[in-house]
Amino acid sequence: MSTATQEFGELGERIAERWLRKNGWRLVQRRFRSGHRDIDLIVERGDTVAFVEVKARRGARFGDPVEAGSM
Repeated sequence: MSTATQEFGELGERIAERWLRKNGWRLVQRRFRSGHRDIDLIVERGDTVAFVEVKARRGARFGDPVEAGSM
């Protein structure tokens, strides 16, 4: 993965984290790693913990963001 791709992914994570915080979520951990696997963001609100996978995209070439979750 190129440095530019990594930087773009990190930007997407920061944007997602900002949105989550504005909507009442508290960041527990960013970029949790377990072996070769990782979770971009772990957040909580009340009694709910969410594991968030962020997909950053340039344009609509790969579909609408809502469609990414249904793959």
